[in-house]
Amino acid sequence: MTVIKTKILFIAPHLRDGGMGRVMTTVIRYLDRQRFTPVLALFRTANASYLKDIPCDVQILDLNTSFRYAFFPVYKSIRNIKPDIVYSSWGRINILIALIMPFLNKRIKFIARENIIVSEGVFHGERSGLSKLFCKILYPRFNKIICQCQYMKDDLVTHLNISTKKTVVINNPVDINNIIAKAVCSNIELYPFGKINLLAVGRLGYQKGYDYLLRSLMLLDDNYHLSILGTGELERELMELAKKLDISKKVSFLGFKDNPYTYMANADLLVLSSRYEGFPNVALEANVCGLPVVAFDIPPVAEIIKNGENGILVELGNCEKLAEGIQKACNTNFNKQIIKKTVFFKYHAEKIVKQYEEVFLKIDG
Repeated sequence: MTVIKTKILFIAPHLRDGGMGRVMTTVIRYLDRQRFTPVLALFRTANASYLKDIPCDVQILDLNTSFRYAFFPVYKSIRNIKPDIVYSSWGRINILIALIMPFLNKRIKFIARENIIVSEGVFHGERSGLSKLFCKILYPRFNKIICQCQYMKDDLVTHLNISTKKTVVINNPVDINNIIAKAVCSNIELYPFGKINLLAVGRLGYQKGYDYLLRSLMLLDDNYHLSILGTGELERELMELAKKLDISKKVSFLGFKDNPYTYMANADLLVLSSRYEGFPNVALEANVCGLPVVAFDIPPVAEIIKNGENGILVELGNCEKLAEGIQKACNTNFNKQIIKKTVFFKYHAEKIVKQYEEVFLKIDG
C-alpha cells in the first residue's frame, strides 16, 4: 500500500548562526520520512553554517534574493513545489508569506513559528509599530502559529488579538545526540588556565545585554574570566566598553564558533544576560552539556531555569545581583547528571518534533 506523504516547504532567509536556524534544521532532520517530504527554500545559501546538517535527501532551493525582492521568488517556489504545507519561522517572512497567500492554491496550509515576544520586539525596536500592525492584520491568515513557550502565546493572543485556537505551544527541540557528539573536547586549550571560566553565547546586539554582563564582570575579582562567542553590530562598542571598565584582560571576544558545545562542556558557568528572549536555545544546549546557567529572571527563561537545579535567576538589569548570582553559582555543587536528564526528558528533539508532526497532520482551515 502506497503512503501519501505530506510535502512541507520550509522557508527561511538563511541558515546561519541563531536559534531560528538550529530549530528549523533540527525539525527537518528528525521529521518522519515515512510520512513527510521536507523541502527547504533559502533566500541565500551562502555562509549557511547549518546547511551541512541538512540531510542529503532534502531538496534545497537557493532563491538568491533579499527580503526586499523576495515576493516573486517565494511565490514561484511555492507554485513550483506544490507543497501541502508552507512553514515559515521569522517575523518578516511570516508577513511576506501572509501577503502571498491570496494568490496561491487554497488547499495549501500555512504555519508560522513566532521567534520573539511580540510586545518586547516592538518595545525594544526589533519590530516597529507598523510591523505589529501588519502582524495583527495578517497573522490571522495562518492556519496555525507555533509559539515557543506559554508566555509567548499569551503575549501573541493579547497584543495581536489572535484566536487561541490558531496558536499552539511547542518548545524548541534540542538535538541532544548532535550536541554530545560535538561537545567532545580536542587537545586545544579553550580557556585561560587556573581561572573560573564564564561563557556567553549569542549575537552581539542590544537584546543580549552584554553591557550588563561586562559591568557585572567589573564587580568580580581577577579569578573570573569571560569568553564571549558571537558577532554582531555592537562588537566594537562592547570592546570599547571593556577597555573603559578596565576589564579587557578578563574578557575574550572569540567571534562566531561553528561548534560552541565544546566550549560549553569545558566552561564553569554560562551567563545569559538578555534583556528579553523568545525561548533561549543556548540555555537548553548548555544544560545538555551539564553546564548551569545564571540568567536574568524574564518569563521565557524562567520556564527553563529552576533556581538551584540547573542554574540561578537574578533581577533583570541589576548588575550587582548578576555578579552575586555568578559567585553563588560557581560555589554551588550542581548535579550535572540531573541537569542533563531534565533537558533530555523535556526537550529531546524526537519528543518535540513529534509535536510538530501532530500539528502538520491535524492542521485545519
